[in-house]
Amino acid sequence: MSEKDIFDTVLKPVGAPSGSRSLEECYTQISQVGEGMYGKVYKMKDKNDGSLVATKQFRMDNEKEGFPITAIREIKLLSKFTYDREARERLGERNVGNDDFVVNLKEIVTSKASSENDNKGGIYMVFEYMEHDLAGVRDNKACHMDLEMIKLVMWQILSGLNACHKNRIIHRDLKCSNVLMNNKGDVKLADFGLARKMGDKARMTPKVITLWYRPPELLLGHDGQSKNLGAVYSEAVDMWSAGCILAELLLEAPLLPGKEEGDQIYKIFDMFGKPTNREWPGVENFALWDRIAKKGGQNFRNSFEETMRRNAKHPISDPCMDLLKGLLAMDPKMRMGSYEACTHTWFHERPKLGYFNSPTYDGIKKKLAGVLTKIDDSHEYEQRLKRKREKQGRPMNKRFV
Repeated sequence: MSEKDIFDTVLKPVGAPSGSRSLEECYTQISQVGEGMYGKVYKMKDKNDGSLVATKQFRMDNEKEGFPITAIREIKLLSKFTYDREARERLGERNVGNDDFVVNLKEIVTSKASSENDNKGGIYMVFEYMEHDLAGVRDNKACHMDLEMIKLVMWQILSGLNACHKNRIIHRDLKCSNVLMNNKGDVKLADFGLARKMGDKARMTPKVITLWYRPPELLLGHDGQSKNLGAVYSEAVDMWSAGCILAELLLEAPLLPGKEEGDQIYKIFDMFGKPTNREWPGVENFALWDRIAKKGGQNFRNSFEETMRRNAKHPISDPCMDLLKGLLAMDPKMRMGSYEACTHTWFHERPKLGYFNSPTYDGIKKKLAGVLTKIDDSHEYEQRLKRKREKQGRPMNKRFV
C-alpha cells in the first residue's frame, strides 16, 4: 500500500489534516531532536516561510499488518484538538482554550522512497516546533527555574490534562520528556501514541506510563485477572504522573526512580506507606497484591511529607503539600482531578502565579522565556547525546544531532 493510499484509506477517515504534500518539497531537515519506538523526530525548516517545525516519522519496519495503530490513535486524538482550535479561530474567539496546552498537529506529509531512507517511503506528522522539553531543561546545568516558574509550568501541564480529560482522553504516558516548552514560556503536552479514549467499561493494558511515573493501581495488577474490574482505569493515572512531575521539579530529582516494576511498587510503599483495605477499599483484590504486598515483610511507613520538606530545593508550603498529596493519593478514586488541581490555592498564594493573561502571569512567563532563550535547544535526546559525547571526550556537533 502506498503512502497516499494509507492516508486516503486509514488517516483521512479519522480526521488527519492534509496528507497531499511531500516532505521533501516542503521542508528542509536541520537536525534530529528525538527518537523512540515509533521512529525519529526531526527539526525542520519550512521552505515557504522559513518557520521551524518538528516532524515525527512513523517506523513501518515491523508493521506487517498495516499502518501502526498507535499512530492512528495519536493522529485521531490530536486532530480533535486541531479542529477545536480552528473552530474557535473561525468564530473569532481569542480567549485561550485548554487545548492550547496540547501540542499543535499542523499536517501530515509523505516522503518518497530513496536511498536515504532505505528505499522506503514514509508518513510524517508535522508539529509546531518547541525548543525544549522539560526533561532537557531539567538536565541542562545552565538552566534553573525558581518557584514562580515551576508554578507556571505546572499550571500549564494541568491545563493540558484538563483539555484531555474533558474530551475523555487519557494520555497514559505523561513524563518530563513529553512536556514540551518553547522560548516564549509556553508549555504543551505531547506524544499521544499511548493515549486512549475513555469508555464506560474500556479494558486497557497496564503496561503503560514510564515506570517512574506509573501509579500503584497499574503496578498492582490491572491485568484482567484481578478479582475486581481488572484493566479498567481512569484519567486518575495521569494525575499520579502529574504529581510525580511536580515533586520532581521541587526536589530537582526524581521522586520514585524504581529499577523495575517490583522495585517501583516497593518505592511507593516506602514513600507513602503500604495501603490497607480501609485506606484504599479493594486494594487487596488486585491480581498481584498477594505476590507483591506480602513479599519481603518490610515495615513501610508514610514518609512523603518528611521527605519533601527535608529534601526539596524550593519552599513547600501547606497548600503545596496539599496539592502534592491530592495528586499522589494512593486510592485513584480519592486522587485530585485536573480541574480541581488547576484551580488549587497553591497557584494563588505568594509567589502568586496570577490568572491567565494577567500582568502577574505574563511577567512570570516573560521571566521563564528569558531563562529559556539563553540556553541551546534542550530536549532529552540532545542532552543524552551531549553527555555521551562528553564522556567520550568529543565535542557536540549540532549538524549530526
